[in-house]
Amino acid sequence: MMVSDMTVGIAIYGVAPGQSSLALSLGLSLFDTLGLKVSSATTPRLLVGGDHPGDHEVVDVTLAELQDQIELGNVAAFAIFNEDGAHLPWRAAFHHSIDGFGSFPHLSIQVPEDKIGPPEAWGDGLSTIFQGLKFKYAIGYRAESASSAWNYCLGNGTTKVDERENNVKFAREIPQTRGGLGRYAGSMLRMVYPLNVLNNEHCKIMVDGVPLEELIRSSSDMGKLTDLSNGLKLWILRDSQLSNANAKLGGSGCLISWQESNLRTTRRLP
Repeated sequence: MMVSDMTVGIAIYGVAPGQSSLALSLGLSLFDTLGLKVSSATTPRLLVGGDHPGDHEVVDVTLAELQDQIELGNVAAFAIFNEDGAHLPWRAAFHHSIDGFGSFPHLSIQVPEDKIGPPEAWGDGLSTIFQGLKFKYAIGYRAESASSAWNYCLGNGTTKVDERENNVKFAREIPQTRGGLGRYAGSMLRMVYPLNVLNNEHCKIMVDGVPLEELIRSSSDMGKLTDLSNGLKLWILRDSQLSNANAKLGGSGCLISWQESNLRTTRRLP
């Protein structure tokens, strides 16, 4: 019987190359901390004479094989999974993607919400990853399933964090797959989420003439900003703060996926 429980998705963008071994170590540590066992692992393999550049197949490997191949430098992209037969396609996953294979550099993590807790606990649970990896931007959000959370990270699917969000606009922003500008790396945000990890350029984004960092720190309804040890900043918001924060930043032109016209007004009958 398939089970549908809320999943927490973590998308980490602008991941620097050469961190595959570290990423795997951090992924295994996260699974261990959450009490999740690795049930399978995969890595992509390019197809000779494929239909398009980056055409590949996904190869099942043992965890020991994956560790060996990463250490030898033969593998850089990978995924590890926790599967229980009840949550499809998996219960939890940690994907490390690189340039090529039709993808772009990022990490995509999906874990059951009942394992990682409420948004205010996400930063604590993921602090080792956020402070250990070199990357530019991260977001944390809820989705109805692991597959929805994964697709949202990639800019696919119908999952939204706000009814005023246009998913297609983010997908078009990815440089490696869509030839986009990649503004989420600094000059704009995708949307505002329960969890956001910002770099210094993000903090200088002007919102109605005020730098974002100043706006957050001076406003009681804009969540909490915490300095991380690597110069990045963790921004956590309560659910009750998200709608107004998205409206404020979206109305100021700071959000890539904002599209207020998505709202539909319904006329009430007298």
